[in-house]
Amino acid sequence: MSDSAGERARLRRYPELPVWVVEDHQEVLPFIYRAIGSKHLPASNISFVHFDSHPDLLIPVNMPADTVFDKETLFGELSIENWIIPAVYAGHFSHVIWLHPTWAQQIREGRHHFLVGKDTSTTTISLGSKTLQETDIHTGMRSDMYMCLCMDMNKVKHPLLKNTDLGWGCSLCLS
Repeated sequence: MSDSAGERARLRRYPELPVWVVEDHQEVLPFIYRAIGSKHLPASNISFVHFDSHPDLLIPVNMPADTVFDKETLFGELSIENWIIPAVYAGHFSHVIWLHPTWAQQIREGRHHFLVGKDTSTTTISLGSKTLQETDIHTGMRSDMYMCLCMDMNKVKHPLLKNTDLGWGCSLCLS
């Protein structure tokens, strides 16, 4: 059993599925960090499902990359459009799955492979992209990479997502 599989086997379980309702999307991150700290979620390799009409994949401008390792400072730096990539850089999210309404076209539908790292000249988080044509979503990624899968919610065959047109966001962490 790998370390990751062993860590997952030792995760605690909530007696009931918790639901946190927040106004601004980034306000969910402290709850995710609390679930990591209490061992309800693993510290890394989390598959993150984001239901929204916007991808929220921007990077905080001029924020030093190492801010991600000081959670209280980090939470103060984030806003509604830029809170997911810092969690990727910190190593928590390895896969981001963005399910969006048909009219949301900010990122081309498909599988995308992103490189996330620190820009040595500015010390800020930097993002690069390379689209992978034949990559399985469950393929293991190096710590400086993550997979983003962008899909139209109406193409997902699930009754809860049928004819959904979100003007709001919803996120789900899968361990």
